Amino acid sequence: MPAWFDELRGDVRVALRSMWRAPLFAALVVTTLSLGIGAATAVWALVDGVVLRPLVYRDADRLFTLREQSQNGGERPTSYPTFLDWKARATAFDRLAFARGEDITMQEPEGARRILGAFVSEDFFPALGVGAQLGRTFTASGGAERPMVISWDFWQKRFGGDPAAVGSTLSSADGAYTVVGVMPREFAEPAWADVWVPLDLLPPRSRFVLTQRSLHVDAQVTGRLAPGVTRAQGEAQMAALASTIARQFPDDAAEWTKVSFNPLRDTLLGDAATRLQVLALVVALVLLVTCLNAAGLLVARQAGRRRELAVRVALGARATRLVRQALSESLVLAVAGGVGGVAVASLLLSAINRLAPRTFPRLAEVSFDARALGFVALVVAVVTVVIGLLPARSAVRLQLTGALRDGTAGSGEGRASGRLRGALVVGQVAVAVVVAVSAGLVTRSLVRLGDIPLGVAPDGVTLLRVFPPPGRHDTPEGALSLYRRLEESVAAVPGVQRAALVNHAPFTGGMVLTRVLTDAPPATDGSDVAVYRTVSPGYLETFGGTLRKGRFIAEADLASVGSGLVVNEAFVRRFAAGGEALGTVVTVFRMAQGRADMGTRIVAPIVGVMADERLFGAAVPPPPMVYVPYTWNAWPNTYVAVRSSLPADALRPLLDRAVLSVEPAIPIAGTSPQVEFRPLAFYLDGMLESRRVGAWSLTAFSAAALLLAAVGIFGVMAYLVAQRSREIGLRLALGASPASVSRWVLWHAVRLAMIGVALGSVVALGWTQLLRSQLVGVTSTDPLAYLGAATLFAIAALVAGLVPAWRAARVDPVTMLRAD
Repeated sequence: MPAWFDELRGDVRVALRSMWRAPLFAALVVTTLSLGIGAATAVWALVDGVVLRPLVYRDADRLFTLREQSQNGGERPTSYPTFLDWKARATAFDRLAFARGEDITMQEPEGARRILGAFVSEDFFPALGVGAQLGRTFTASGGAERPMVISWDFWQKRFGGDPAAVGSTLSSADGAYTVVGVMPREFAEPAWADVWVPLDLLPPRSRFVLTQRSLHVDAQVTGRLAPGVTRAQGEAQMAALASTIARQFPDDAAEWTKVSFNPLRDTLLGDAATRLQVLALVVALVLLVTCLNAAGLLVARQAGRRRELAVRVALGARATRLVRQALSESLVLAVAGGVGGVAVASLLLSAINRLAPRTFPRLAEVSFDARALGFVALVVAVVTVVIGLLPARSAVRLQLTGALRDGTAGSGEGRASGRLRGALVVGQVAVAVVVAVSAGLVTRSLVRLGDIPLGVAPDGVTLLRVFPPPGRHDTPEGALSLYRRLEESVAAVPGVQRAALVNHAPFTGGMVLTRVLTDAPPATDGSDVAVYRTVSPGYLETFGGTLRKGRFIAEADLASVGSGLVVNEAFVRRFAAGGEALGTVVTVFRMAQGRADMGTRIVAPIVGVMADERLFGAAVPPPPMVYVPYTWNAWPNTYVAVRSSLPADALRPLLDRAVLSVEPAIPIAGTSPQVEFRPLAFYLDGMLESRRVGAWSLTAFSAAALLLAAVGIFGVMAYLVAQRSREIGLRLALGASPASVSRWVLWHAVRLAMIGVALGSVVALGWTQLLRSQLVGVTSTDPLAYLGAATLFAIAALVAGLVPAWRAARVDPVTMLRAD
């Protein structure tokens, strides 16, 4: 063995014996480091799995999702005819692929079940460069075989992971499919797909979308840049192509003269990458507080061992030996903290998998693996140096004569050591304040979101999205008859107060736009649009909306096309300049896909104005909306909603029976969104889920930082009292009261905390700019967040100083003076 290794082994043995003689000190430091290292490791594993790891797709940095872009920066999905034009003329791409979302009704032994299908063009799998985990993919329809590729999740849930799934047949309302392959677990393109089916197997009722240039919904185009082509070159070519198409088809594409390029990684991650980066920075701050806390405890312990170290120097120990010993002690503590951190990280990752939002991307790829262990090793090395440098510095700068003299019970500590420990506490508090202010801002933003009027009353509302079985209700008349009978059937359920129909319910994520024509000249930037909603007369009472002016849609309007429509306040602000809208005649366009009357005009006066509904939650401003009777434009599917005071669990089976009594083939189960009766509050919670989890995470880390800072203050004050007991005894002997001594100790604690609060508040003013995109109704300089943090840390300082202040008041002056 090399000599240095033998020396290191000896230093570690000495450090272990030293820790063994101070078990409470070692336990406190190791526990603190375990929590800090564990939190950092868990967040690292999350960031690594979601953001840093390469996507499963070949050369993923050359994959982009493409959307049509208007002159004012708006985006929309690409219609299939436009996709075909791109594919035929764009040479910048090696492959272009089209995916159309379509629900599939599977015929299962227990009943109809709705799943999400991606109907994809023949270049889809080759463009992404990923093969099947089991079986194969497809490039064409496969003729009579009707191939289907299934996702890993669907394979597990439907087949229990049985390899025999490949080759099996799945029955659907549109025909049987043969399962030809299972995709890898990491494959998620599009992220919502349960299965992939050739585009030319699109059901007959939906094939019209392949011919309509004006249809821009439920579609995604993915392109792989050709070798040697840069992103800038691809964007330039596609912009030129979009301008050409806009000139060829001015009715649909006049303003859509650009193409947006979004890296496939950004499309998959959404805003998760930004949120994780903020979380990682917060955890880094918590780890810094942990290190400062441990360093402060080590420095304080070093001060208590000054005489021991001085004796060793007097006996011939070199400064390098003392430095090595200090670093060995920090190494032992850091390694023990790293081992504990592994356990903490495993627990946190298990909790993350249970509590993360349902839509969180790439969560299946997050695990505690060799990369996470490597991160732990790196953190342990950094922590060893960070917490060991200051004790090592103190050992090198030891003043031998003074240290040998400071052996009595009343000995005073060096001013430099005291200032150093005070500075460490101030640093802990400052960093913790930054975390606390961040948590306060995000929490206040979440509270403000709850105060913003939604325009509806979600409590008590339950809804189901109904897909009429193919072949039975395909005509507009058949669908409307079904919807009417469904509404009547659920309204008759005991405990149901009101029922309604709507094409897109609030908070469910869907909408469709219609152009709006008024007496004013049409807009040139494509902004003369409104959300198009078809509703039954019961909508207002069922969803708890508020009518501001006029009347709502009535039963008489159902059979009288053009009798009157209703708009919201945002519509009035946009199209009536905030003036009087009642009686104004407007033109909108029927938007039900697959209907022969799609795109035809509806000309009607405005008979009512609704309060704004926030369709996508409180964080998204309400767009202009227009409400028309559902009978004027038969939607291919509809939401059936009820208002009831019954608990959701008790109500759901009653509603299921009411629906199936009208049409037994309607699917009321599956993976498709809104395919079973669920409370409206469920969908609202889903829109707030990521914000709520973010607020909880920041609050938890803030509490941890606050606790660590309080421990640091307690440690410094306890050592202050112990090392300055002679001075305290002298004060008491000269007439100072125990209460005044206690106040002096408490003031010292609060003063350190307030210096840290002031410094942390200044840093937070810059730091919180990172949070601006996540704040609603609150600015990054919100005074209550800063005042709340200051109050918390003042209280924490007082609490942390109580025990040392009590001990100081009980110092016996006679004993201290006799010892002197």
